[in-house]
Amino acid sequence: MYKPVEHWPFPTKNAMKSTREGIPNNDRFKIFESRADMIHHNCAKLRTNISKHHTVSWIKTDPVHQIYYCFIPKIGSTFWKRVLTVLPSNGTLQSPYDILLMQAEKHTSNISPMVLSKMLRKGGQSFMFVRDPYTRLFSAYVNKVYDPNPIFWKYLNDRIVARIRNKSSTRMTLTYSHNVTFPEFIKYILYQNRNGKKLDIHYRPMHTFCDPCRTHYTYIGHLETFVDDATYILSKWRQEFDDVTLQFDNLPLEAAVDTARSRVKGLFEAKEILQESQFPFIKLILRTWRDLQIRGYISKKTEFPFKGDVTNVSSDDVMEAIIHALDENHNKINLKMQRQEALIQAYHQVPLKDMELLREYLLLDCLIFGYDDQPSILFDRSRPVDNAFLYLDGLSAK
Repeated sequence: MYKPVEHWPFPTKNAMKSTREGIPNNDRFKIFESRADMIHHNCAKLRTNISKHHTVSWIKTDPVHQIYYCFIPKIGSTFWKRVLTVLPSNGTLQSPYDILLMQAEKHTSNISPMVLSKMLRKGGQSFMFVRDPYTRLFSAYVNKVYDPNPIFWKYLNDRIVARIRNKSSTRMTLTYSHNVTFPEFIKYILYQNRNGKKLDIHYRPMHTFCDPCRTHYTYIGHLETFVDDATYILSKWRQEFDDVTLQFDNLPLEAAVDTARSRVKGLFEAKEILQESQFPFIKLILRTWRDLQIRGYISKKTEFPFKGDVTNVSSDDVMEAIIHALDENHNKINLKMQRQEALIQAYHQVPLKDMELLREYLLLDCLIFGYDDQPSILFDRSRPVDNAFLYLDGLSAK
């Protein structure tokens, strides 16, 4: 169980908002330095030993260029593990998006911060990425609970239903675990934390990874400025290493297409596994579509293209519809606003009592990494919420 400090010796609300996109490269390294300085300053201010909460440092290594990436789930880790698989391949691998996740897991190990520090003293560089703790939890819910994901539905959703709804798992049907809501997901996390249960890596607090208070990383990226941060880091590597040529023509679009392919693949794997559940396949397609709208890849104004009998709908059909939707010309600001709308809509379903407990659960992450621990857009219930478009649609089998 993670118990954050009760008092923080200086103001933290909006202490360090995410840096804006489009900052020139010659200023980007200063941003990385300021992030590292802020983290170590915040760690020093904390009236507790943060390192005692540290549980794991998963390091993906590029042994050729001595690059060490400490990854935290739900913060772009798949992308970077693939990149660090391409870099040492001496040109035999061209695109990170052509690499299977199993292949990207090579040269990955759990090492102690002391060992990593010794390795870095011999040369090399390291990096990690963080993100707003509230959005990370929502992302974990969408990806592992809401999306068609039979493995997690049996591993996680069944436990949530059994604990939160007081239903015996031996009497549950597969269909019963398909409709776990975001408030139930939050309640389950709070129950696990309160009772000292083991926390899944996808929603375990970020500060329990990578020992950020004792390890000095060359780069600390933010998911909120992922494109700028990644572009800068890759450009530095191209300057430093003659054999590194990797760059992207349109990183956001390539990432969107790759995410779509992954979701569609998971969708049809789920279809095969869940045939016995009698949960409507069209609802699984809808949830895959909504995932991409929650991410701001597909406009909420783009109509869901499938209706009626979808028995013969293929993965190619779904992917073709998604690509068509991605190609539509939509306002980027509106697409970005969708991500915030979905986040607000989800958190406003969570009772305020649970929100206060969740704030305690996420407090150390917010304090260390400079995020707002009580964002008004999530906590202020006097604000109207636009529910005209339901982002987390398709939970019901009806």
